[in-house]
Amino acid sequence: MRIHLVRPIFLLACAAMGMGCNLGGGSRMSLADVGNYSAAPSAMNRPRLGVTTFACDVETSAHALGDYAADQFAQMLSKSGRFAVVNRQDFASLLDRQNLSSAIKPGQVVQAASIDGVDYALVGSISNLTITKKAEEPGMVDKMKDFVTRAGGRKDVTVTATCGVGFSIVDPVTNDIVISNNSEFSRTAGAQDLGIDVMEDTSSLAAGAELPVSHADREKVVRLALDDAIRKSLSKIDRFLASRRSGAMASTPTAPPSHTVNVIETAAPAAARTTTQPAGATVPAVAPSSSNVAAKSCPVCGAQNDSSAKFCKKCGSKI
Repeated sequence: MRIHLVRPIFLLACAAMGMGCNLGGGSRMSLADVGNYSAAPSAMNRPRLGVTTFACDVETSAHALGDYAADQFAQMLSKSGRFAVVNRQDFASLLDRQNLSSAIKPGQVVQAASIDGVDYALVGSISNLTITKKAEEPGMVDKMKDFVTRAGGRKDVTVTATCGVGFSIVDPVTNDIVISNNSEFSRTAGAQDLGIDVMEDTSSLAAGAELPVSHADREKVVRLALDDAIRKSLSKIDRFLASRRSGAMASTPTAPPSHTVNVIETAAPAAARTTTQPAGATVPAVAPSSSNVAAKSCPVCGAQNDSSAKFCKKCGSKI
């Protein structure tokens, strides 16, 4: 009789645990999903992107966490297939060789400069990083599991984590921001769901008691937050890269006239583009053409676009 009673309880516990996993985790990404992104659009020209140390307002190990964030972000962007990424250390060496080490600081481009070896520079920041780990009494599912396994008395650890991530992709020549994104990662889940190891014995802790937060805990939450920020900005990145490719194609004349001179268009979203003018022609310095009068202003970066444009030629945002 006892065997017949335990078996259905065990099966019910297994089913409930499966439901609990779906309810607790849902479709949210775990550490195992980090770096797995949708494929980059085909025939996309990948610009060279240098990544710098992230600014970080965390009181402890701020510099180390800023380096970690930059290194992880570089790896994730590289996996996305959108950029040819120059990692933090290589980019720092590149700047040092060109005597431009002071041009970029954590979180900001200090001065405009032409940097050989990259098309753009990425600066970022980590802010409002908070993590709490609390011992909680097991829920119904775990109580049933404890009954079956005779492992009563332990407590679960619930983690509540928040982390702000901001990043900008900057044209270093003009100091123009071509892509910018700010996001907030916020999640409450079991420690295992977030990939956080709990080494302490929780059996003697009172429910609601807080556990210490380690540097490894902070790194794992930052990694999840960075991945979340990239996922939220992929569509914006793809629009920018598509507009960049379209602009490069449009800037190539099909039948250049003879006796021409070069004119640099500094408002181009990528590297400066070269078009042609007949020899002796006068190029107005400020006066707009009639097409610019009806131009559309980008709501994100403020760049002027043709009246028929659907996406900003500078940052790729929808107009």
